[in-house]
Amino acid sequence: GNSDPGGRKRSHIGITDQELYNRIVQGDENNTFLRARAELLLQEARSRYGQLNTPDECLSYLGERFRSLSHRSQSTSNAEIGHFMIQQFILIHVSSYNDKLEVLLFMLRKLYSFAAGDCGIDNADSLQNHEILLPGHLLTKFV
Repeated sequence: GNSDPGGRKRSHIGITDQELYNRIVQGDENNTFLRARAELLLQEARSRYGQLNTPDECLSYLGERFRSLSHRSQSTSNAEIGHFMIQQFILIHVSSYNDKLEVLLFMLRKLYSFAAGDCGIDNADSLQNHEILLPGHLLTKFV
């Protein structure tokens, strides 16, 4: 079904709230800061978007809100527009929804870790934060 005792299925990949909580906390049950933030995030999502229970409902919700910005034809469904907007504007370097979710969860855990004072600010000069230029990109910079 679309929901189970663990919560509602959300997103394009059909993950429950309980699964999201588990993936945010990653077994760190002693981290009360992280647990409280994850619970609050999911409670807020349930109160604001409780009517969205399936992946298609979530995509349709996005598509309806971004239809005018998508420049798609009127015959395009809201769900298709939602999918288009995610593919074109959310972590565009990552193609699959599962991988996008992993990156977003990593970013969320990093944000919570930073807010708790458990890690420092990323160094913008670090090589891991530099953009990779492929030969074609490099050549277009000079053209």
